Amino acid sequence: MIRRLLIVAILLASASISWAEDARLLPLDGQAYSYSRAALMIPDADFAAGTRAVRFRDALGGPTWIIPVMPATTGGLYAELALPALRSHQDYVVETLAAPTADAPALDTFTLSIIWPTSQVNATEFINPAFAAPFDVRQPTWSTRTKLTLLLGALIVTIVAAGLLWVRRPLFRLAALLVLVGSATYGAVSYLARQPAVIVRPASQSDATVLTARRSDVYHLDKPCMPIYLNVSGWIEDRSVISPDGIDVPISPGEVKLTRPLPNDDTD
Repeated sequence: MIRRLLIVAILLASASISWAEDARLLPLDGQAYSYSRAALMIPDADFAAGTRAVRFRDALGGPTWIIPVMPATTGGLYAELALPALRSHQDYVVETLAAPTADAPALDTFTLSIIWPTSQVNATEFINPAFAAPFDVRQPTWSTRTKLTLLLGALIVTIVAAGLLWVRRPLFRLAALLVLVGSATYGAVSYLARQPAVIVRPASQSDATVLTARRSDVYHLDKPCMPIYLNVSGWIEDRSVISPDGIDVPISPGEVKLTRPLPNDDTD
């Protein structure tokens, strides 16, 4: 029985390796808005039957891409992509999905490599500390209205607390002070939580968008965008998810995230 199970497992693994070896990620001629075009081809028709999208990420880091795929005329699957050519040889970890959503479970996982022509390699278009120079990358502060609201609330709490000093019974006075402090703290925290967590600043004279944050959040831009990075570590640690519905950008206080739109299909 165990031998049969091992044989079945080996056969299934062999079948998976077979179509994975046939899959290709090939560069196409030309660039679009600093991105290099590539074609994803998976010729195995049986495998293609259950796949509606692929999720892939550079093996060294960077954002995750969710790409819908369509049946190829010769069978299998085909998709054209616009990718940053960061180095001549890039490896991608690829997962096949039954639906083009970020939370879809992976059906299969394999690795694809692409060799970019030297003329298309342009890492400095995507990882460059000079990107931030022309943009407003100040960390967000609280607005004057927010500060005045909190100041007024603190003044009211102070007046009420002073009034409680007239309560003669110590236990009642202490209980009232605790209720007052708890209510004031809850009100201040709730009020601040309703303020925008992420500040979005469209960059003047540019189609880039600058994101900064008051608190940790995942911000959604409803158009397909590509992050651009101020250093290599920012790219490696990035957990953004790019899909046809836009991009989800994780951001924490102190971070600056820059994005720019992906090219349209008709971009020259």
